[in-house]
Amino acid sequence: MSKDPTIPTIRHFNPDLVDLYDKSWAWVQKAWLPLGRNNQIGIPYLQTEETVFDYFYSIIPTLFLTYSGDHYDPTLLLDFYYSKQEGNGAIRSHYDRTTLEHLDSTKDNPEDLSVSFFASAELNIYNRTGNKKRLKEVAQKLKDYYDWLLDICGWHDYGLLKTPECLSLLGNVDRKNAKFLIEFNCLTAINLKDLSTIGDILNDMPLKMHAKPISDSILCAVRDRMWNQKDGYLYDLDENMNQVHNPHIGEAFYLLANELNHVSLGIIKKLKDPAYFNTYNVFPTLPKNSSQFKANKNGYCGGCSSLLTYIVIKGLEGCGEFIFASECTLRHLFTMLESFATPVGDEPTGDLWELYKNESDGPVPLDANGTLPRRRYLPSACLITISLMIETVIGLEVCIPQKTVKWTMENYSEIGICNFPLKKNSVSIKCVQNLRGWEIQMESEKLYYFTLINISENKVHNLPIPSGRCSLLPEKV
Repeated sequence: MSKDPTIPTIRHFNPDLVDLYDKSWAWVQKAWLPLGRNNQIGIPYLQTEETVFDYFYSIIPTLFLTYSGDHYDPTLLLDFYYSKQEGNGAIRSHYDRTTLEHLDSTKDNPEDLSVSFFASAELNIYNRTGNKKRLKEVAQKLKDYYDWLLDICGWHDYGLLKTPECLSLLGNVDRKNAKFLIEFNCLTAINLKDLSTIGDILNDMPLKMHAKPISDSILCAVRDRMWNQKDGYLYDLDENMNQVHNPHIGEAFYLLANELNHVSLGIIKKLKDPAYFNTYNVFPTLPKNSSQFKANKNGYCGGCSSLLTYIVIKGLEGCGEFIFASECTLRHLFTMLESFATPVGDEPTGDLWELYKNESDGPVPLDANGTLPRRRYLPSACLITISLMIETVIGLEVCIPQKTVKWTMENYSEIGICNFPLKKNSVSIKCVQNLRGWEIQMESEKLYYFTLINISENKVHNLPIPSGRCSLLPEKV
C-alpha cells in the first residue's frame, strides 16, 4: 500500500495489479519536481526526459494527478500557459523548461499548435475538486483560446479544422498528405462540448450556447465528410477534403462524443474484431488489414500505445461498452506487467514503455536499428496504471460537485479503494465476502450519494452514504 496517507490505495484480488498501482505513485513521487531549491522556475511539474514543455503532454497528467487530492497540484502548469496567452487568444505549445521562453515556431508548425485539451483538463479538475471559483477565472481564457484555434485552423471556411500533419498523435504512421486529422477534430469537438458544460455549470448561457453548436457542427462534419460507409472507416481528408484511404486508430477518438449511431457502432465492431484492432494486446495503432501494419515492429505501425489505448477505452465506456473496456484494460495492464518483468536485449530487466508489441510482450522497436520507445514515460503509462485502475478495473466514478459516488462492476469480487480524496474529506469503499455473502463496506466523513451497478445481474442500487461507517448487503436489497 502507498506510504503517503494522502494517496488513495486500491484493493484487488490480483496483488500484481495493486503492486503496479503502488509503484506508479512511487514513480510519480520521484518524478515530481515541487517548488523549492531545485525548482527555480516556480512551477511544479512531472519531470520527463524532454527539455521543453509541450502543453498536450504536460496537461495529460492532470487526468491522474488529481486523484492525489491536492498533493500533486497540476493547475499551476495550466496557469503558466494562461499567463502566456496573447491578445488574440493564442496559446502556443512549446516552452523551454529552464527559461520558460517560447521556442521558435517551426516551418511545419508556424503557429506552434498542439492537440486541444484545455477545457477537458479544467472540467476534469473541477469534477475532482469542486473548485467552481477556478472555472470562473479560466472560462474567458478558454473561450478566447478556442475562438483563436477555430480561426487559425479555418473552421469557418471548411467546417472542419485543418492542421499541420506534425500534430498527428500516431507517431511514425504515414498519414499520406492528410490535412484534416480525425483525432484533432474529434478532440477539439469534445473540448468544445466540455467548454459548453463549463458554461452550464457557471450558468453562463452565452458561453454554453456558443460552444455547443460548434462542437455539434464539427462532429456532424466528421460523420458526413470522413465516414466511408462502404469501407466502414472514418478517414482523414487531404488538402481538397477528399478522403485519404489510410485506416488507423484515430477514428476511435470519435467515441469520446458518447454518441451511439452508425459511425460509433461501426468503430466498436472493428475494435472487437480480431481481423482489425482486437489483437493480443490492445489497441494497435493500425488495423491488421492496413498496408502499413507491421506486427511487433516499426514503431506505431506495429505497436500499441498506452495513450491511445486509454483514449479508446474511455470512448468504449462512454458508449456503454464497460465490460469490453474492462477486459481490454486488463489485457493492456497484463502486457505492461509482463513487459516490466521481461529483460530487453542486454538489459537485465524490463520496464514500462510508451509503445508495446501487439502480439507478444515487451516494447516494439521504433526502427530497423532496434531503437526502443520511451522508457517509463509516466504521462502515458499512468493513464493506465492509475486512472484506468481506479475508473475501469475498480470501476469507481466520483463527482465531488454533485456529491455522487458511482461504482460499476461486472460482478461482485474482492475489490475496493481506500482514502479516496473528496475535497476536505475522503471515502473508503470495498466489496468483501463473508458469512453473510457479498457485502459493500463504506466509510465517509460526509454524506454522499452512492450508486452501485452490477452489470452481470443487471441490478442498480441507489442509497446515501451517511457520515461514518455503513454497509450494504446487495442480496438483501
